[in-house]
Amino acid sequence: SSPDNPTLAKYWEKRKTTLGKTRWDKDSKYYKVAENQKWKCPICGENLFNGEELHTHHIVRVKDGGTDDSTNLVHVHRACHLHIHTGSRSEKSKA
Repeated sequence: SSPDNPTLAKYWEKRKTTLGKTRWDKDSKYYKVAENQKWKCPICGENLFNGEELHTHHIVRVKDGGTDDSTNLVHVHRACHLHIHTGSRSEKSKA
């Protein structure tokens, strides 16, 4: 049951998502953010819980009028977050 086995991809995806659902309280805004993005990083498209460090990114910066509301936040992997701020990302979707 290796995560590298392509025939088990759906199993591992579901397992990572189930594990991720225990990270935040179900009623928290961070859980809602993850749920809104279907438990995937909007930059690389990988499951949020693939072993990489997670960051929560403001879509519109607070200094530019953005809020801490769940609609203005996305969870991204640390490396993806660095790409957002250095401008060297190849976007899957705008974050």
